[in-house]
Amino acid sequence: MWARMHMKVSVDAAKRHWPRRRTPPPYHTMTDDRDIEAAILDGVARRGAGKTICPSEVARSLSPQEWRALMPHVRRVVQTLADVRQISVTQKGVPVSALSAKGPIRLGLPSGPVSS
Repeated sequence: MWARMHMKVSVDAAKRHWPRRRTPPPYHTMTDDRDIEAAILDGVARRGAGKTICPSEVARSLSPQEWRALMPHVRRVVQTLADVRQISVTQKGVPVSALSAKGPIRLGLPSGPVSS
């Protein structure tokens, strides 16, 4: 009986002293489209022609702890850049839409001349 009472007091005391887990702010307050766009363009430029990056690399560079929540936003910006041919979006080497593709996609520099 003493052990049970002692344990209850210890658990209650520990709950009071343990820091509560803070909820991170929503991803849209941490980054905007320009930040994501800059990270995408920087990533594909650093990787170079003929090589690709994963959109999760971009999300992780912007928000290391909450990168998964940022992924739909990154894919939306990826598609915007692909629409104006600043980047290419592929899945298994085949061009795809970043918004409708299921599974992993890759981002790279466009293979043809870039339109202004």
